[in-house]
Amino acid sequence: MTWKPRIIVITADPEELLTLSAQLLGADYDVVQGMNILEAENELGHTVPHLIIMDPALKGFSVESLDHMLKRFSGHAQVPMLYLIGRNGQPEVADIIREGVDDTIMRPVSSLELLTRCRSLLRNRQLLGQIRLQEIFLRRKGLKPFSPHGKAPAVLVLEDAGEHRNRIVETLTALRCSMTKVDTAREALEQVTISTPDMVILDILFPEKDGFDLCRYLNGNPATRNIPLLMLTSVPELDNRILGLDFGPDDYLVKPAPDLEIQTRIRRLLIRKSGYDRIHGNHQILIREDLADPFSGYAKREYFNFYLPETLQWNQAAALPLTISVLKFRSVADLQKAAQTLNRSLRSLDSVFRTGDLDLVLAFPETPFSKAKHVHQRILSLLENEGLSRETFLLGSVSTPEDGWDPRKLIATMNRRATVEEIGPNLKKRSAKGKVLVLSNNGSAAGLARTLASFGLYGSEAVTMDDLKEAGVSSADLLVLEGDQDQAQEILKVIRSLPRGKDLPVLWKLLNPCTIDEKTLGRLADDYVPHGVEGAYLVHRARQLMAKHEDRNNRARIEGVLNQLVTMSESGDPTMRGHANRVAGAAVKLGMRLNLSEQELDALRRGSHLHDIGKIVVPDSILKKRGMLNPEEYAVMKSHPKVGCTIVSEIPFLADSLPIIKLHHERADGGGYPEGLAGDQIPPLVRIVTIVDVYDSLITHRSYRPRFSREEAADILLNESERGMWDAYLVDQFMRMINIR
Repeated sequence: MTWKPRIIVITADPEELLTLSAQLLGADYDVVQGMNILEAENELGHTVPHLIIMDPALKGFSVESLDHMLKRFSGHAQVPMLYLIGRNGQPEVADIIREGVDDTIMRPVSSLELLTRCRSLLRNRQLLGQIRLQEIFLRRKGLKPFSPHGKAPAVLVLEDAGEHRNRIVETLTALRCSMTKVDTAREALEQVTISTPDMVILDILFPEKDGFDLCRYLNGNPATRNIPLLMLTSVPELDNRILGLDFGPDDYLVKPAPDLEIQTRIRRLLIRKSGYDRIHGNHQILIREDLADPFSGYAKREYFNFYLPETLQWNQAAALPLTISVLKFRSVADLQKAAQTLNRSLRSLDSVFRTGDLDLVLAFPETPFSKAKHVHQRILSLLENEGLSRETFLLGSVSTPEDGWDPRKLIATMNRRATVEEIGPNLKKRSAKGKVLVLSNNGSAAGLARTLASFGLYGSEAVTMDDLKEAGVSSADLLVLEGDQDQAQEILKVIRSLPRGKDLPVLWKLLNPCTIDEKTLGRLADDYVPHGVEGAYLVHRARQLMAKHEDRNNRARIEGVLNQLVTMSESGDPTMRGHANRVAGAAVKLGMRLNLSEQELDALRRGSHLHDIGKIVVPDSILKKRGMLNPEEYAVMKSHPKVGCTIVSEIPFLADSLPIIKLHHERADGGGYPEGLAGDQIPPLVRIVTIVDVYDSLITHRSYRPRFSREEAADILLNESERGMWDAYLVDQFMRMINIR
């Protein structure tokens, strides 16, 4: 069953109860009915409402009974009340209304008023919940939450001159608002672009452009979509038109409206705007304190780790759904492009967190998956329009209550589904990767293929040379070739000439007892098994060879992606182009001079080539800045070693290269970053790369200084070495290598 917001309706008038319930059910709400306080309390005993609609004139109703009903509900958001009142306004209700939480609606109730009020109060409840979460978090961090300044709210009034506009102006004056009065929608649009108001009051219809167009513009613009819109109408039959709008107003009044109604509507919408301002102000504090990402504007993992369990605890108590989704991107550039799209397309109370260098988590409060999937489709469509195809990121989602309430399990499930979402359609293709072609010149290929299949290589298939020439080998993962040396040499010559034949791993099964030297093996095949081995051993060697080949291919693919990231990191600063390749070449050359092992040289080559990969997150404005960086800019620049290390930390074959990427700005005297290591605390491979990196930087033109000559750069490096900044022995060896000494 699809989740729906639950509303309890309590009124002693059976006709009114039936009418209100029918209107709410028609708008897809879950409705619970009660005709007196006792029935209401009984319902509240076994159900959690998200909104209560009540007649305050009910017998037995009082402030005490209200407190008794609501005291069981506590958490991040209070249960709002919508009071049914008569045309006299029932002034006593003003004493029990919680400002910013509750509201009133006058009888007789129109469907438009009812549904607009319900939607608005439910949205307010979400807003209050977000504010409370932010403030709890900031106080726990010892920070003071944002408090709006006491300036007068600015209200833009687009209404025909006349008595009703005069009454609105009087109400705004009484509420100490500043106001701007305009007579046309064109003037309103111009005014909004000049100065953003805290609220807009507008009539629906205008000759040149109607109020709906203005609504569409304001709600479609990220800079103005949180401005509350109060729409005025003297045409009640427009109810259906307004209710069908995704870009409709936050509230509306039918003219002529009583003064109390005008004041109530304006006050409540201004409180909502103040709520959005508090959320924005608190978010700026998060950015200032490095708890939110300054590039995307999204809160970081620490706040998400607080947000999720707190929200789940409240949602479970209040029977509210929550959907969270992770987007895992393949590059920082793609993530930043997606962030711009999300800022324009998400609903105002949806939240986004940057939980990793390449991960965004989206939280959709009070949204079951049945509705969240429509949001997903819209987001995917918008991302595709921005050039981010579905292949450039992974997507996984979880929802409560279907996936449980444990935050750790939800995160694990979400990340797993992100993987399944991507690889699920390709599982059959990947399971087919065990496709083994078996070729034998003595007619035993079919039997050999059956043997391989019996030990688990189900994709084994007997083939002939004619089959291979006709169908090729592009779909195969391994060729098992049975034959003697002369036969194998002729067959392999043909195989290697086929498309992708050079890349196909070949396991040679000797037909006769003999031994093969490495030189002969390298010329003919990738591996071999002796004559007469058992099927289990043959399968074991076949799997080993396929795994080795797959690992080699994976490394090549990963290194290709990393090379692209290196190129992207250098593209932000034209003076840095080729820096990574030059440093890698010189570092390996110095390593060979120092007689390093092959394993050390491999780690040195990869680490030195990737040492600045973290600069992909540094804005171009910092990379290209002429002159010295200010403290804030320098802090961003200093983050690139750790960021680079994080980007590649999950790649197993780069494990030995990670210290180079993370520590290449350390200094022997302890004056470097990010760890402030000194002397032998800095690994030898890191010290090699640091020296080469400094030298190459000195002889390269930079945006903030001209290049130094080779001799000048050498003098600087030697002088700094004598002062203890660099490893003196390695500097001496480097100078000898470049023929300075």
